[in-house]
Amino acid sequence: ALSDERYSVPELTRTKGEMEAFLADEQKLKTTREHLAKASELSEAEQKTLALFERTFQCYIMESAEAKELRATATRIEGALEAARNKLRLGATIDGSFVELSSVGLRTRMRTADDEATRKACWEGLRSIGDFVTANGFVGLVKRRNRLARAQGFVDYYDYKVTAAEGFDKATLFSMLDGLEAAT
Repeated sequence: ALSDERYSVPELTRTKGEMEAFLADEQKLKTTREHLAKASELSEAEQKTLALFERTFQCYIMESAEAKELRATATRIEGALEAARNKLRLGATIDGSFVELSSVGLRTRMRTADDEATRKACWEGLRSIGDFVTANGFVGLVKRRNRLARAQGFVDYYDYKVTAAEGFDKATLFSMLDGLEAAT
């Protein structure tokens, strides 16, 4: 049997840090670009794979020491918030007694219960997650993530993530969504 310690928040935080360090290794990006420069020697599949490597490495490489420290701090905050959230006793008080339910169970019961009081209790149980994470570091995490993104020249963390994932900034995304909304 595997030790519970292998799945602890400190261990998950450590391994996430190792994964991010691997992906943020500037030498790996340099080597990838060296291979891409030899495009005539590569198959189309190899070029495509290397282009994906290049984009992935670019998403994780942070040039400034400030950005690297902000990312490390954000990772620690995420781990602490996750540890606290894992201990949250989630559920609803139904017919006078507390029933422990997951967020999925609360949503299901909220949608399917015939009794309005049960639906309301489940809604309040789900709503408690927001208050809990706010009281346990989420606001600080958002601030740290936004500082991290601004340190890299982005408007905020959402702009950073959209650009990394989609290849264009959040202003472009919102203009696309505005057009979609207008057309529907």
